[in-house]
Amino acid sequence: MKLMRTEFNDDFIYKILYSHYSHIWDVIPRDLHKHKFKDSHGNYGSIHWSIDGSPPKGYAIYIIELQLLSFYDVKGKRFSVYENINFKEGDNYG
Repeated sequence: MKLMRTEFNDDFIYKILYSHYSHIWDVIPRDLHKHKFKDSHGNYGSIHWSIDGSPPKGYAIYIIELQLLSFYDVKGKRFSVYENINFKEGDNYG
């Protein structure tokens, strides 16, 4: 299901991932990890987030050029997609 939103930040990512896993496992707050990856031109191409756990309790991937944000559960199944959105922290992507 594709959803519309204009902007997002790390707090938004955490809330979506945490709410998705917390009803299945525990309700213990877990850390959110963020990793930025550069493309072959030296620009940031994507940002990946994950929630602590063994295995991690959820993932989010933002493809900058496509302005596409996808959320994945612990098994790698995509459960939410946002299109045409911008990362709120500015052009340096955090």
